[in-house]
Amino acid sequence: MMTSNPRDPDNGSTDIRSKATDDATRFDEFTIELRLLGVPGDAIGDALASAREFLADSGTSAEQCFGSSKRYAAELNLPTIPLRTVNALNLRASLGVFGLFGFLLSALPLVHGAAV
Repeated sequence: MMTSNPRDPDNGSTDIRSKATDDATRFDEFTIELRLLGVPGDAIGDALASAREFLADSGTSAEQCFGSSKRYAAELNLPTIPLRTVNALNLRASLGVFGLFGFLLSALPLVHGAAV
């Protein structure tokens, strides 16, 4: 049994997404793919701005212009954050946290006049 909705399009399409929503979803997927590749935030912003501008000029959908978000993100060959840099930052942050704990463990007895 088929039910009809007065808001259904007249062309028989059952797609619930509009063109604007579909393009926004494509840009979200594109952003996620760039993040997974380790592209810095400023390069992602530039890539998104360029893609949106091109899409506005072309007048077509994002799927027709760029195809798969994963493939398009890989084809751009944007600079990435080296893994060594990320690991060095994580190491420095964790050493700072351990240093803070060490300081607190030694400062509290000192304040209370107990032996350190």
